[in-house]
Amino acid sequence: MTTPHTHIYDEHDLCFECDKPRPKDKGSMMKRLRCTRKQAGLVEFRAWVTPAEKEALQLALEKIQH
Repeated sequence: MTTPHTHIYDEHDLCFECDKPRPKDKGSMMKRLRCTRKQAGLVEFRAWVTPAEKEALQLALEKIQH
């Protein structure tokens, strides 16, 4: 079994030895995703609800989608 090498990346964020791209950090990926969704006109909505309220919300969302 071979030992993994230490990745050294070029200016294009590709490894010199194996051409794998540099891993993206989660924070920058999430920021890019939020910006993309915002540009698409989407907004985030979170709520803590009881199981009964969850069913009512699901029904209301189904009505909105149809």
